[in-house]
Amino acid sequence: MFTKIGKSKFMKFVLYITTFAFVGTGLVALILYKLSGGISGIAEVNGVSITPAEVMFRVNQIKINLSNQGINVENKEIHKQIVMQALNQAIDDELLYQEAEKEGIGATKEEVKKWILNTEIFKKDGKFSKDLYLTFLSQFNISPQLFENLLKKNLSAQHLFVIYQVGSYITDEELKYLLLKRQLTFSGKFIVINPPKFQVNEDELKKYYKEHQEKFAAKEGKKIVIYKIDLSKVGQDKAQKLAKTVFSNLKSGKTVNEPEVEKVFDGVLLDNKNITNLPKDVIDGIKELDDNKNTTFVKTKDAYYIGRYLGKGYVASPYEKVKELIKSEVQHEKAKGWIDKEYSKLEKMVKEKKLEDVAKTLNLQIENLQNLDFSQLAVKYGLNKKDMDYLIKNRKGILKLGNKILIFKIEKLVLNKEKRQYIKVLKPPMLAIKQQALREMYLEKLRKNADIKINKSLLDNLR
Repeated sequence: MFTKIGKSKFMKFVLYITTFAFVGTGLVALILYKLSGGISGIAEVNGVSITPAEVMFRVNQIKINLSNQGINVENKEIHKQIVMQALNQAIDDELLYQEAEKEGIGATKEEVKKWILNTEIFKKDGKFSKDLYLTFLSQFNISPQLFENLLKKNLSAQHLFVIYQVGSYITDEELKYLLLKRQLTFSGKFIVINPPKFQVNEDELKKYYKEHQEKFAAKEGKKIVIYKIDLSKVGQDKAQKLAKTVFSNLKSGKTVNEPEVEKVFDGVLLDNKNITNLPKDVIDGIKELDDNKNTTFVKTKDAYYIGRYLGKGYVASPYEKVKELIKSEVQHEKAKGWIDKEYSKLEKMVKEKKLEDVAKTLNLQIENLQNLDFSQLAVKYGLNKKDMDYLIKNRKGILKLGNKILIFKIEKLVLNKEKRQYIKVLKPPMLAIKQQALREMYLEKLRKNADIKINKSLLDNLR
């Protein structure tokens, strides 16, 4: 059925009507909204209902499009994904329509009517034909009211994006940086500054091991401290007062140093296995401790127990087992500190002096490189995308990398002559990509600030 409809003269027109914000034919997951059964439609956007009929019309259009690509749209799992994509489209269009109305640029009834009257596929002998219009509606099983409502949303969204995208353009320079920079060749001079090889003693290794247990964790658990106040030792009245003081101190993050208070556990709790010596009620209270409930207070017939959750805890691998790893980590930390310090000292020098004078001052060699392409240069010095962007835009400067400092001067940046012709060809699709990204960012902001609810029972019926 969908293949047959897809070949009709209305096909392109329908896709235009329903997919202004359509993201292509790829199937997408449903964005997570609030699930609710207490709404009348399949969804509600800021209090405005979206009907199942609107979603199903979109489902049919997506199915037509996918069928024309040879995709089996009757497959149950694919159908579920199509329904979710159609629902997302309906929600996004409603958000855009509401925003257009808020800005005072929503499409009017007259504009919708004029658009329909002037549409070529609804004309016969150059004039609007009501029969052709109704044939179109019946072929897609859609009422005039729903179709015109969809059209109004679509035209409103177009108004919104026409204004939103004013000034949205892409320059030849952007194309060079964003797209064709991988076709650039680089010629220039480079100075590499490597940190010295740092020696590390045993005390430094053990200190680092102690302070960074989480890096060498074999197991993860809860870091817990538990205090006990023995009723038989201090008496009921004093125990009660002490318990309140300890609880208050723990709650506010203060230390507990009352001599009558015994610390019965201070360490990492692993699957509750290392607190089996405590009463069951106390263990049950400790099990519930987490970021939301960080303090527990339990009274047994013999004592008060007050516990505090201190965050995630780790049981580290044995020191000797990870000693070489610790050594590498400490050396890396020292090298990083050295690089930060040297970079601060050199930054001003690089700005003010010629590269040759910098090399002479530092007693280092200059590397002269000719006609390296983007990938070769990136691999040679371990440069990431951000580093390459900086290098292209600044031509001369200093980069602080993970394991070294790079001072550079780009003397020639060449875009192969035959590649220049592609700029005109690639400009329109690159602009479209940029505008689509802007639209998606705009929609993401609208979604974030909207009150969107989904009627799960109605959604399940469509799926």
